[in-house]
Amino acid sequence: VVEFQPSMYESNLRRFDLHCDLQSAIAQGDLAPYFQPIVQLGSHALLGVEALVRWDHPLLGLLEPNSFLDVAKETGLTVPLDMLVLDHSCRWLASIDATDPDLIPWINVNLSPESFLEPGVVDRVTGTLERYGLRPDRLGIEITEDLMSEHAIEAGDALHQLNAAGIRL
Repeated sequence: VVEFQPSMYESNLRRFDLHCDLQSAIAQGDLAPYFQPIVQLGSHALLGVEALVRWDHPLLGLLEPNSFLDVAKETGLTVPLDMLVLDHSCRWLASIDATDPDLIPWINVNLSPESFLEPGVVDRVTGTLERYGLRPDRLGIEITEDLMSEHAIEAGDALHQLNAAGIRL
């Protein structure tokens, strides 16, 4: 019995297919955040939610981020992916507010280091909040450790501007 070892060609072909599918999914808005509640220990009061991106791939089923984020990063798709998740999340929170305005105090969204290095990120984030009529303090942006260790200087201005706008970091 010989164990099958995919060749480099097959591996690259699969990554290419995943990249093309991901590019199409972002363009069509097919990736969606799933919302994980953040609760206070003891009282179990709902403090807020965290948006966690998932991709319901037409052939592969529901994919968690570790299945596609590396491809997104390597192919320059992280910023469009981040903005899609931000938009979907803010739209969802605004729709909840329309029926139960006190249900969810805030939402946290992860943004990649690449998004903080993108010109205009502050305007894109604040514009999204304005589009859905959300106060800045309703949004928390989660940042990764590598942003602070590898890109702190370059991202510092955007972080300060977002914080000054009232967005939680």
